[in-house]
Amino acid sequence: MRHTHRWTDRIALLIVLIGAAAPSVAKDEWIALKAPQFEVVSQLSEKETRRRAGEFAQFIEALHRLYSIDDRALPPLNMVLFDRSKVFAPYRPHTESGQAQRVEGLFGRLANWSVIGMAGSRGSIATRRLIQHEAVHWFFSASQVERPLWFAEGFAEVFSTFEVKDGKGLWGEPIREHVAYLGHYGLLPLEEFFAVGRDEALHENKRFYPQAWAFVHYGLFGDGGARQDALREFVKLLQSESRASAFAKAFGLPYEEVDRALQRYLDGGQYTMGLVDLPDRSADFMAAPASSAQVEFALGRLALVGSNLALAHAHADALIAIAPDQPDGYAIKAQAFAKADDLSAARSAIARAIARGTQDAGVYQLDATLQLDANYRSDAWPDQALDPAIARQIADTATRALALRLANPELFESLAVALMNVTELTSQDEHLLNAGQRLLPRSGLMLLVRAADANRRGHVSEARALLRAARADDRVLPARFRAATGALGARWMVDELSERMASVEGLEDLDAFDAMLEAEQAEADQSDRVQKTLRQFAIDSRLYRRHLEAVVALEAGDLETARVSWQSIVDDPDAAKSARVSAERSIRSLGE
Repeated sequence: MRHTHRWTDRIALLIVLIGAAAPSVAKDEWIALKAPQFEVVSQLSEKETRRRAGEFAQFIEALHRLYSIDDRALPPLNMVLFDRSKVFAPYRPHTESGQAQRVEGLFGRLANWSVIGMAGSRGSIATRRLIQHEAVHWFFSASQVERPLWFAEGFAEVFSTFEVKDGKGLWGEPIREHVAYLGHYGLLPLEEFFAVGRDEALHENKRFYPQAWAFVHYGLFGDGGARQDALREFVKLLQSESRASAFAKAFGLPYEEVDRALQRYLDGGQYTMGLVDLPDRSADFMAAPASSAQVEFALGRLALVGSNLALAHAHADALIAIAPDQPDGYAIKAQAFAKADDLSAARSAIARAIARGTQDAGVYQLDATLQLDANYRSDAWPDQALDPAIARQIADTATRALALRLANPELFESLAVALMNVTELTSQDEHLLNAGQRLLPRSGLMLLVRAADANRRGHVSEARALLRAARADDRVLPARFRAATGALGARWMVDELSERMASVEGLEDLDAFDAMLEAEQAEADQSDRVQKTLRQFAIDSRLYRRHLEAVVALEAGDLETARVSWQSIVDDPDAAKSARVSAERSIRSLGE
């Protein structure tokens, strides 16, 4: 099972062509600036560094005016500002073929920290838009509320146009390429649009991002702002209700009518924008000459997200040389080794970072992921894919990561996989499952954990009900689990029937077993294979009933009835050879 760092490693490449420049060594004069939500190391002047940091802080403040999040839950963010393109050049991301992208900036995100790198004193409009788009996702990642994909991407596009003019934040400028694209290709019906999955949105459906922008822009500004409450209510209701129900309650209109309203909004070409007063607090930011450790740390992370692994190792080694007892250099090396699939070296670096008291949740997450990859049996049932002791170790490692950063959907998936295989759930496990269900209310994996736990405790009916809920159409369940769990409930049912059959001691027990079996046979969605298994249980029950009836007759002294019952087993074409032989032996014993 391949979870690895690729699950959590995201990078936004700002594809803005610039002139080619040869790599050069960064000059030593760096400024370190600390803002409330992020840190900067910069080669620019202090004045220019404060200006750039101040505008980004105003961007965050504008987001706060719309959505309240706890800044303490924001992933750490480092911003690196280079004074010219040729100094930034070695940090450009690389394509899969190894060729450096000709870009002027990037925003890289891992699950537990983010980094921005930019060349030159002033970024282009395209650079600013793409960095601000990704910064919206960074901001939302601090929330413990799941937002639908269309809203997250649509709002990020709408807010990517943010700029500061005369102390005011302005956002929502129409994105002309989106308007033109939708004007040419048209809108998807909203009912279909809301159902677009992540893979389809990223790789197949070219209308998804333009329409996400259009619908969110309409929801925020259309009809004189009359749809804002409906948009907010729709997103809120989606936490607990189906799309159809949430849409009907929030908008009070059928899909088709809102489809027409959205089309009119696009056709009209009149777009309102957001405007908020934003104080400039950049003068309050702490600024000082950057230490060598601060620079090596920020550059190491920047090199890492661009997959410039040799450069990442070089900065990490320099950081270790400066501060050998600190964990940060080893944390960078662990991620770099993992990216290169040098897993033995990654595990060694992880151990060194943990031994030095790392507070990087990503180190523990990588540790849990590598353990999961090394031990998960993909050909086994999801609740039998890990040794219970190893599953507990993985769950405990994931718990350490979540203690450092709770708002981490990817890590909750790894935790769920482990918890499906532990011997029992602890109170800490229960606490984290509850947190995971709040963060990911539509996650089927959280329910699968509870289903596996109920089955382990012998509550098979409850387990199967939870399993059905986990597989419901409105639940998000990774494809490999949806396929694997299709037969899991049947296996649990068969296991339970086998245990019940083995525990039958008399006709009353068998009557209860037959009632249970009849109820299972009445399930309309049972597969042919399951129905065949149930028919075999029915045959075994029928034959065993005849045997028990013979035993009861024998105990009452009615030898003829006993003989007839055993003979019916011998004559039954469905009886296994072993059953017939046993019945014949019992008949002979009557004569003796």
